[in-house]
Amino acid sequence: MRMLSPPGSRSRTAASDSPTVTSSNCAPDAVDERDEQVRLGWLMEGIGHHRDEFAGRRLVPDDLYETLRRDGSPLARMGRERLGRVVDLMGRHQILNTRYEPGEYGGAVELFLAEHSPWGEVTDKDVLWKEFMTGSVRVHRIDCAHDDMLNPEPLTAIGPALRTALDTWKAGGRS
Repeated sequence: MRMLSPPGSRSRTAASDSPTVTSSNCAPDAVDERDEQVRLGWLMEGIGHHRDEFAGRRLVPDDLYETLRRDGSPLARMGRERLGRVVDLMGRHQILNTRYEPGEYGGAVELFLAEHSPWGEVTDKDVLWKEFMTGSVRVHRIDCAHDDMLNPEPLTAIGPALRTALDTWKAGGRS
């Protein structure tokens, strides 16, 4: 297995004899949303809290740690410093996410799209990728939001589709 085009790559990738796995947590032309307050607010909502609980003041990464600790969350065991590094890493990931430019790929693609996470004005997200793929593309529309793709219910659709694709690939005499 190999990655399609790593972030920042502009290489042209020809079809190969090995299946390709790509996990590009973004789409072409993603919007840059590096604002720390937006990121911390989103993280607070993800753990069941809201920025309004902080009396309108600016959030800091330590607020996330303290909230997790008060809630008795196992994530608090990461500690202040490590959790702060994770929040910083998320900001850096967003920078890479918005600078990602896929190369052209000529192999078969199994494209899994979260149906409830539109990118800007585009509702048919597969259109965003078509100019980069010259091989066959099988689109799998998963009934969930992007952040829920690895939850059990979406995985009940993703897992069998991947298994079928790999079985088909292996049946072609490849290993």
